[in-house]
Amino acid sequence: MAGSLEASLPERAHPRGRSGALVRAEVIKLASLSSARRVLVGAALAGIAVSAGLCASHRGGGGVFDPTVLSLLGLLVAQVTVGAVGAVAFSGDDEQGTLALSLAASGGRRIAVFCAKAAAVATLALAIGELAAFSAFAIGQRTLPASLRASLGEPGVLRAVVFGGASVALVALIGLGLASALRHGAAAIACLAALLFAAPALMAALPLAIENVLDRFVVANLFAVLVNVGHGRLVSFALSGTGVPRATLFDAPEALGVLAGYAAVTLLVGAARFWREGA
Repeated sequence: MAGSLEASLPERAHPRGRSGALVRAEVIKLASLSSARRVLVGAALAGIAVSAGLCASHRGGGGVFDPTVLSLLGLLVAQVTVGAVGAVAFSGDDEQGTLALSLAASGGRRIAVFCAKAAAVATLALAIGELAAFSAFAIGQRTLPASLRASLGEPGVLRAVVFGGASVALVALIGLGLASALRHGAAAIACLAALLFAAPALMAALPLAIENVLDRFVVANLFAVLVNVGHGRLVSFALSGTGVPRATLFDAPEALGVLAGYAAVTLLVGAARFWREGA
């Protein structure tokens, strides 16, 4: 590993070229880990399987129904799993000493190494997220009754699928940021799981006035907005199955921006600690 890193980062290379080499080295390093490959592939397959199962079990009925949402709910599984890979991308390097090796190969450019690692995680997570989203949608729609199916050509459907896949990459970056900020992989994964799954329950315990203000910032609700298609309809909560008027939540581009903001904040905090402490 040392030889490959050093070979990809020549001493006299242009800084922009060295940055590109750093990103390539981090992508190769993450993709070469058999455990990471298995988890990433497993995340995609699990997300697809959950979505297909939900669609296959649905046989119509009353209430609000959005076939796009139903076929993309499995991405919640992919989010937390790929998010854990994002966390391990930093904590695993840190624990095994390969992070120090990357720093040495880069000439001690800590922020450059951190940015390269974030770019590598984003690249792989986005590829897995979009693959899972399009596959889950296609398979899910095939398992629904013909009269209930949606198509990518319908208004808002393609956007919902693309944004759903992008959410997986953003959650992976949140995992990376948490791991670099906490310097502990298990703690980062626990915090990530709490952010994704415990936050809605905590919101329900707050006074209604406060809950109505904070609900729109809950990651599960951001995800629900991202994968919803209907305008003016109820938005299904990804976890509780209940709904709130769309008017009380963000629009899809705003929700994606808030989720990206979460990723940016955690990455900035993690980068600041990594810059101060190094490997």
